[in-house]
Amino acid sequence: MNVRELLRYEIWSKETSRRILRPIVKILKPTGIVLGSLVFLAVVVYAIESGWLTNGERTAGKVALVQVEKLETLIDCNCDGFAVTDENAKAAVEVARQNAWTLRDRQVAALLSFYLWEVEQAQGQDSRETKLKRLMQQRGLRWHSDPKLDKEDRSSRFQEFSSFRSALQKELN
Repeated sequence: MNVRELLRYEIWSKETSRRILRPIVKILKPTGIVLGSLVFLAVVVYAIESGWLTNGERTAGKVALVQVEKLETLIDCNCDGFAVTDENAKAAVEVARQNAWTLRDRQVAALLSFYLWEVEQAQGQDSRETKLKRLMQQRGLRWHSDPKLDKEDRSSRFQEFSSFRSALQKELN
């Protein structure tokens, strides 16, 4: 067999390709449209979830923020007022958490919870330090403290709480 005879035989044609590709295109075309629509819908839902703060969360968040700010002012107070305000703040933060619907709502609720936790930890630290100072005084021991470091500690705590407040106010407005 020479080359001329081989070239007369058609191994693959355009019609063969069309016969194979037509059913595949019939399946892929609607599938592509459906998948494209689903991706578009997912992007729209994510944009709404990440950018929208619901009114319920906004009002509950503002109330909770006010309660936590009140609690923050009572950190140095070793009184029963802190416990009462702490319970009110916990209840307000829980209401804010329950009102969270979107991703942004949940972020605000989480930030409020963390802010409340930080305030409670700061008060607990101050309370333990005060008790330890009293115990040391009762035993006639001297409390070794550096006023400069204490001032820096209070300043850094104030800056931390200030950043929480500003971030929450920015999110809630």
